[in-house]
Amino acid sequence: MNAIGWGEIAGITAAIAAAVSSLQVRALGASFSVYFINMMRCGVAFIGFALIWWFGSRDFGNWQYAVPFIAIGVVFGLVIGDTLYFSAITRIGPGRATPIAMSYPLPTVILASILFKEQLSWLQLLGIVIGVAAIWVIAARHHDPDELPDESRQYLIGVAFAVIASVFWAIGILVLRPVLAAVPIDFANLVRVGFAASMISLFGIPAMRRTNIKIGRLRVILLILGLGLTVVVNSYCLTTSIHRSGAAVASILSSMAPVFAAPLGWLVLREPVTPRMMIAIALGITGILLVVAN
Repeated sequence: MNAIGWGEIAGITAAIAAAVSSLQVRALGASFSVYFINMMRCGVAFIGFALIWWFGSRDFGNWQYAVPFIAIGVVFGLVIGDTLYFSAITRIGPGRATPIAMSYPLPTVILASILFKEQLSWLQLLGIVIGVAAIWVIAARHHDPDELPDESRQYLIGVAFAVIASVFWAIGILVLRPVLAAVPIDFANLVRVGFAASMISLFGIPAMRRTNIKIGRLRVILLILGLGLTVVVNSYCLTTSIHRSGAAVASILSSMAPVFAAPLGWLVLREPVTPRMMIAIALGITGILLVVAN
């Protein structure tokens, strides 16, 4: 096994940042709208990337070429992909929708090999399959037979939405591949997060008006700032991993957030780790080791 590269380290760090973000969202509680939380954390992240860009490259690169692709990636990954995923959850439940949608590394590998001629070793392909299996083990839950009829039209629509969401999330990653060759990583993230914040604000501002929670409390402010910081780390590391290691490797490494979230939840929130979770963590670590064994 060769020494792990910066692209692989960045992909793993992106997954850890996403796992930390999930803990922060849970710490905020259910009083806040998801759209409000997303709007605030993307707004904080936009300020963070503005500072990184100003004190960093201050370079626009070939922005005329890059900005449309970044916008397409946000629309496909954030707007359409997330919307289809949430719609799938309402039809077939999170236990079914999450593992299907979170299998997006598989279409990413296929599309990356076709579009960018990315070649993976058989060990890396095996690692991706094992990593996706780990996500399925974590996300799959016992299903109540009365919860949703498996043969109903709504069930089939929900499965279709989850599959399409995984493809659109893959597209959201793939469109960044040519972008990062045209503009600096800090500028790409500045535009990406800024565009995401503006799109989410269409739903986040009405949600903020409807909430009765006082957002001036120090704990809430610190959590929102922390969420913004994790967005900065996650987005910067994800784009770095795509740029250095390719879309396929970056997708599977960054998708391992559930594998890291389980032990972090045990350490921070004292959430129980079941034998199934331990098996999933072992599978996820095995998948990561195989992927980085290039």
